[in-house]
Amino acid sequence: MAGALVGGAVLSAFLQVAFDRLASPAVLDYFRDKKLDDKLLKKMKVLLLSINAVVDDAEDKHYTNQHVSEWLDMVKDAVLDAEDLLDEIHTEASKSKLEAEFKTANTSSKVWRSYLPVSVSSFDKQLHSRMEEILDNLETLAREKDVLRLEKGSGVGVGVGLGESVSERQTTSLVDEAAIYGRDNDKSVITDLLLSDSGKNLSVISIVGMGGMGKTTVAQLVYNDSRVKDEFQFKVWVCVGGKLDTVRVTRKILEALSLPTNDIEDLNSLQVKLKEKLTGNKFLLVLDDVWDENYLNWERLKAPFVCGAQGSKILVTSRSQKVASAMRCAHKCNGLPLALKAIGSLLYTKLSYEDWNEILISEAWDISDDGCDIIPALRLSYQYLPSPLKRCFAYCSLIPKDYEFDKDCLVELWMAENFLQVHRKNKSMKGLGDQFFNDLLLRSFFQQSSREGKLFVMHDLVNDLAAHVSREFCLRLEKEEARNASEITRHISYFGNFCEGPNKFESIYKANKLRTFLPFLLCELPDSIGNLKYLRYLDLSYSGIKKLPDSTCLLYNLQTLKLSHCLHLEELPSDMHKLVNLRRLDFRGTKVRRLPNGLGKLKKLEVLSSFYVGKCDESNINQLAELKLQGTLSIKELQNVSDPIDALAANLKNKIHLERLILGWSMNDNGSENQRNVLENLQPPANLKGLLIVHYFGTRFPNWFGHNYLPNIVSLNLINCKFCFSLPPLGILPSLKTLWIVELEGIETIGPEFYGNNSSTAPFGSLQELHFQRMNAWEEWDCQNELGAFPCLKELHMIECPQLKTQLPGHLPSLSTLIIRKCIRLVASLPCAPAIHELHLCDCGTLHWESLAPTLKILWIGGRCIERSLLEETMHTMSNTCLETLDFWDCPNVEFRICHPLNFLRRFDLRKSCKTLEAFPLDLFPKLQRLFLEDCSNRERLSFSDKLDRRVTSLVELIIEKCPKLVSFPEGMHTLFPSLRLISLSHCPQLEFPDDGFPSSLGTLEISNCPKLIASQMRWDLHSCTSLSQLHIKDENCNKVDYKGLLPPILKKIDGNGPQLFSSLNYGYCPVLRSERDYF
Repeated sequence: MAGALVGGAVLSAFLQVAFDRLASPAVLDYFRDKKLDDKLLKKMKVLLLSINAVVDDAEDKHYTNQHVSEWLDMVKDAVLDAEDLLDEIHTEASKSKLEAEFKTANTSSKVWRSYLPVSVSSFDKQLHSRMEEILDNLETLAREKDVLRLEKGSGVGVGVGLGESVSERQTTSLVDEAAIYGRDNDKSVITDLLLSDSGKNLSVISIVGMGGMGKTTVAQLVYNDSRVKDEFQFKVWVCVGGKLDTVRVTRKILEALSLPTNDIEDLNSLQVKLKEKLTGNKFLLVLDDVWDENYLNWERLKAPFVCGAQGSKILVTSRSQKVASAMRCAHKCNGLPLALKAIGSLLYTKLSYEDWNEILISEAWDISDDGCDIIPALRLSYQYLPSPLKRCFAYCSLIPKDYEFDKDCLVELWMAENFLQVHRKNKSMKGLGDQFFNDLLLRSFFQQSSREGKLFVMHDLVNDLAAHVSREFCLRLEKEEARNASEITRHISYFGNFCEGPNKFESIYKANKLRTFLPFLLCELPDSIGNLKYLRYLDLSYSGIKKLPDSTCLLYNLQTLKLSHCLHLEELPSDMHKLVNLRRLDFRGTKVRRLPNGLGKLKKLEVLSSFYVGKCDESNINQLAELKLQGTLSIKELQNVSDPIDALAANLKNKIHLERLILGWSMNDNGSENQRNVLENLQPPANLKGLLIVHYFGTRFPNWFGHNYLPNIVSLNLINCKFCFSLPPLGILPSLKTLWIVELEGIETIGPEFYGNNSSTAPFGSLQELHFQRMNAWEEWDCQNELGAFPCLKELHMIECPQLKTQLPGHLPSLSTLIIRKCIRLVASLPCAPAIHELHLCDCGTLHWESLAPTLKILWIGGRCIERSLLEETMHTMSNTCLETLDFWDCPNVEFRICHPLNFLRRFDLRKSCKTLEAFPLDLFPKLQRLFLEDCSNRERLSFSDKLDRRVTSLVELIIEKCPKLVSFPEGMHTLFPSLRLISLSHCPQLEFPDDGFPSSLGTLEISNCPKLIASQMRWDLHSCTSLSQLHIKDENCNKVDYKGLLPPILKKIDGNGPQLFSSLNYGYCPVLRSERDYF
């Protein structure tokens, strides 16, 4: 299978991790400090190098040789054993260092030692014997490689057998037309293209096909066509062949134009000469047999041709080996879309013809594994992955079929398994993990979810491939599946139900080297979890566990512990500080409010979802001091910080990898000057992107809000800071895009201090969203003098500001959404917003605007505290807009003044409004898709004008509720509403239905408390509603309904189990109806 391992053997990635561990200073120092025999380490490295030399050949042969396949599994298991032991050494080194720190701090080490499974000296003795055992195993495997005749790698697969140069085939423009048959149509098409006027000075036309298909012949026929001869002033034929030598080809063109080149080798001189000849002339250049796909070569060659007259053409013939290979590979994929996508993604990453041809001739197309249905194209795509990507992909076999997974969660798993550590170089592990994920996405191993764009899925066939290549090392147990783990199993996911008791764990007991455990629907974690000492990743999120067993703290290799949204979990084990390798601890959405002491000793901890400050010496905030945290950190119960010095000791300012920070106090605290000092000392790092401050009861904000201490802040939320009487100068924050100011009850005026006094730049220059909510004391917004502020603001929300009286910004050039609700005293003019897209006004006092902007698409107006005359005047100008959604709510006294068609309106909701309107003019809304009428007390009918088109062909949903005077629909429902899919009618006691019945397109019919309509059931004519899938009927006083006569004929044959062809059939509050069986 030549070339199958261009990406490298997956075992190489395992070996590289082992080599990295052997060279670790922690391991080398441990051997030196304990005076252990470091020859054991050297011997292990030699044996691993010996095996590494043949892994490419072994992985190449294992598809056809069962013995090689078994040898590879044993090698992988032995390498992982070595890696486990080296990790244990690393952990012991960390423990020793931590123990020394405890002693230095005059702290008894007795408690610390108590959790160690064996004493240090015993571990050293075990270490020697375990090293010997692993070395013996590796020695045996190294000898077996010779028995299996595995060969050392030698770059096999990169261009083997493809070194010969492309033949220098020469062609001419001459052709014997009498001997050519069946090319008239091809000739006609190309000739028409050459003679057409594209309006450009130069156009390029390509004839692409495999060798021998007659590309050159067609070009010759066209070249010699009489119409072509008359069209162009110059015609040149050049056979390119092989590599595109721009000097040679340019000289050939000059010679064909009878221009001497005098053996000139300088490209510039040649092209200047050619340009002089072609300038202003219409020419045809045929470049036959082109192979070179180097873009830069083509850029250099075409430079002189752009000066020709309009209509000049270049005709190119090419067998395009990339295209030809792709077409042949497509044939080998048997038309399977996934295979085509995978092989196309693979070819996209290969640049040379040799690479493409190597894939094409690979033996992998012909390999057949017994009992395995892996598509060859997918297997090839896997084999050409770089070895680190192979290991990451194989791990994905833990993901169930059709499961939508999050990118960041998968990268976290890779990080916890140390798949990324060795390869990251100068990149962060997260950055490298993102790169690996995107590489696999590019190669079509992952696909974006069609339901949720932020989630991803694996195709079932790709999932099968992952399970195939991971073999017994990864085990995914489905519900009710009776498979057991083996001794070599390192990773398990279980998507069943563990709530029946700990006995469910029996299937994994053999996997005593387990590194990953992903259980779902778990209610109890057994004490035996502590035996899985190699476990690195434990995700119990969304499970029903109430506590973690104390033995969890024996998992000293654990790197990730996820407990998010374990709703019944109330506390963490007291010995959490013993998890010395823990990097991520997430317990969001739990009842945990008290943290165990000693978390500050977890020096490797990078992600801590929450930190709850305890009272007195419990969970002192200074435990955060030495933690190099990143991502998001939430610090709660800050009222328990009695000494602001402790807040300063937390050292938030120097945690440069923090991106988002949440600082919260208790709502029950009365506030004090101490809170002000604590917040001052919690200054975050300068590169922080998101900050939320909640329930802060100090009287003013800290100084670090000003002076541009937060240059990279993008999102800022200030919530329930009720004793602050002024806002900080937030306008000077250069990166701020989203700002929420909620429940700042001490704010009465917002003025220049908010924008930043004496700022030389436009205030809020980057802000895109601004939210004011529940500002009960706010009376004035002094913003008229701040010209140029908010140049990028797209959304302005002002909700529940009952005392606000005056002023809104005058000009907001980028504003697309304006929402003002429950600002009942506001008297102001709406901002000039030429880009407005959405406008919501509800109970917002007296507002003025000249006219609706033509860009407006969504208008929502409601509440009795809105000026009636202004609203009625607005209706007159609606026809000048592009309105798509219109919603009137609780405007009972407003007259309906829409007189001209709203040609763009798609949705119209009229609720508790326009009480005097008796007839609703449907023909004013020709593009309407949804109509909702609610609580329209005088509405009697839906009407059409005689002057306009009596149809609303686009209407899909019709919903009418609480219209007591509504009597009827327009006649001719089938014609008027040919696209109607949903009708929902509720509390319309006078409504009767016309004789012609419902539209045949109807899919859902809902009728509730419409007695006259239900009484006329036999006129509904549901027999013609062939698309009907849902029927809901609800009426407290309804008589027995004859459903057998009501439903379409096809349903009469359904048995007593009910209407199976219906998606839903509901009868609510119909006391006479006994059971469906009575009617079927």
